[in-house]
Amino acid sequence: MANRRMFSLDVVDTDAFLDLPISSQALYFHLGMRADDDGFVSSPKRVTAMIGANQDDLKLLIAKGFAIALNNGIVVIRHWRQNNYIQKDRYKETIYQEELALLSVENGVYKEGMYKMDTSCIQDVSTGKYSIDNNILCSPGGERERTKEKKQTQEPDKKTALQQEAEDFEKIYAIYPKKRGKAKAFEYYRGYVGKGRVINGTRYRLDRREIYLAVAAYVRQMEESGTDIQFYKNFDTFLNKAVLDYLPERRTNDTES
Repeated sequence: MANRRMFSLDVVDTDAFLDLPISSQALYFHLGMRADDDGFVSSPKRVTAMIGANQDDLKLLIAKGFAIALNNGIVVIRHWRQNNYIQKDRYKETIYQEELALLSVENGVYKEGMYKMDTSCIQDVSTGKYSIDNNILCSPGGERERTKEKKQTQEPDKKTALQQEAEDFEKIYAIYPKKRGKAKAFEYYRGYVGKGRVINGTRYRLDRREIYLAVAAYVRQMEESGTDIQFYKNFDTFLNKAVLDYLPERRTNDTES
């Protein structure tokens, strides 16, 4: 981590920032000094206590849009890329790659994806319990890990498996800016989350969370390189095979003999 950090007047000279209590402003600067090269702070609570601020100051920075709360107590400085420019030869990427994949960048500002985990979901994950939830990122195991609970009233399920797959796919498709190849891409998606797809003799069975993270990682890479949308892969082309190159963890479940 670098010893020097910068702060933009475009951020800290605004009424929104100057209206914050002095303790919250001070905490913002201290978090910025301790962030990694992508703006992630692994121990915000410790920094808060160390400078004599309180948790309300941290919550206020999050509520007012100057920081984003992520998993396991991590926060990221929202305007990090407006504040700092780090040369490539000095840049060290964050270790929080999965969390980074959940964010987009617009004009130097981190923005949360549409599948932000809520507090209850994070708590469930931290205790090893997976919420039965339709949120793509809530359950780390996605489709494979999800189990169906039957209600005590024994009411029939309102959604068929195909309807649920279609809804999950639509949420993933929504974050992909080049809207071409949707029908074929859905076919590939169903293959991955179903019995798996055989590619070059190897069967790849993925869950919806892995596919979402891979799509988000590819989009983020293209945005950061300044690539025009016309040069993105069509969505079906990406989901066919390229998705495997962007998985947070490549999983090979079985190999056909």
